[in-house]
Amino acid sequence: EIKRQCPETTVLLVGILPRSGKHPVAAVNKDLKAASQKHKVHFLDVSEALLQGKKSVDRAIFRDGLHLSPAGYKLYGEQLRPVLRRLLEEHKQKYPALSKVKSPFAIYVANDASSMEKNAAKELQYFFSCATGKTPEIVSTPVSGTPNFVLGRSKFVRSRLKDVDFEKMSPREILLKRSGKDLILTGGKSQGTLFAVYEFVEKYLGVRFYSSTEIEIPNIKNFRFPEVDYRYDPQIRFRTAMYHDLIYTNKLFGVRLRNNGDSYADMKEWGCHPGYIVWCHSFDRIIPAKKYFSSHPEYFSDNGKGVRSGGQLKGQLCLTNPEVKKVFLGNLMPIIREKYFPGARVSVSQNDNTNNCHCPKCSASDAKYGASGTILNFVNSIAAEVEKEFPDVIVETFAYQYSTTP
Repeated sequence: EIKRQCPETTVLLVGILPRSGKHPVAAVNKDLKAASQKHKVHFLDVSEALLQGKKSVDRAIFRDGLHLSPAGYKLYGEQLRPVLRRLLEEHKQKYPALSKVKSPFAIYVANDASSMEKNAAKELQYFFSCATGKTPEIVSTPVSGTPNFVLGRSKFVRSRLKDVDFEKMSPREILLKRSGKDLILTGGKSQGTLFAVYEFVEKYLGVRFYSSTEIEIPNIKNFRFPEVDYRYDPQIRFRTAMYHDLIYTNKLFGVRLRNNGDSYADMKEWGCHPGYIVWCHSFDRIIPAKKYFSSHPEYFSDNGKGVRSGGQLKGQLCLTNPEVKKVFLGNLMPIIREKYFPGARVSVSQNDNTNNCHCPKCSASDAKYGASGTILNFVNSIAAEVEKEFPDVIVETFAYQYSTTP
């Protein structure tokens, strides 16, 4: 109800605290976490910190087995404080206090623009206001006689760029072009306009994104549109840096650094990729050892001495066994059919261990192609079959642990 009436409100839901006796606290908190993700609210479980590694509550922390003691409240506050600071910073960046002085510039974005394009307009408005001390109005009709930032892929933009084939632009390609008194910031459908805005604020406003809490914004007194005609197509389609500040502390900071991969699946309104159908380390997800090992040990990795092992942390698949490919496809294709969405990604990748197969056939393949080549031959054969039914599904794999050598 809060989100319905006040969609910009940040909500933090704190899990149920531990207590003495037998209560399903962990199970309820697990359900609360899942519900929080569904309703896009933040969830914090402080149980681990309050239990301090113990299985039952400590009366020094819970004075009566239920209510916190002063020491307990201190621990509780230590867990809340950094989360609240992060959420306040995120909220400040999303909904900043802008200068009340009106800028002589305007930002045009069409009424029917995508959420990504509208967010791009807000980001431009924020950084331009901070840099110049004057806030440009966001308008849905270009302002006559006023220099306009023209954003997006609308009919108006296309009428100004008749030599550009927008349908052939790659999803995150950017275009910055001076057109008369206006400056056009546009690009590919997924994130082109947003990335064009970030290119502009970094290159022409001098903004620097150092961390989620440290952004440098210079003061500009007399801003003029640059004479620019710049088009660029990023060579990296998906970017996710596994760094806490980018994927946990503040995902908007990650987007500003052009991150858009699987860790940003919940940032769809910013044009980020919706993510995977099947996530990483998928060998055991598709052919789980718990289901198949007892009846088909030959599907799993041999240590070279006739001993086979399977499971996410213990073994791999025997990739030269033709039956493994059949079973893999037989299990994978129904998952894709059930969960398909345009541009979906499927990870066909090794389990999280170094115990690859050393049976005679796999050893011969490794000797000829390398361990990475053995994996790629298997992955490519799976991808070829997936492509027949789902040509737009992206099949990917890892260069990881034993497969890092080309």
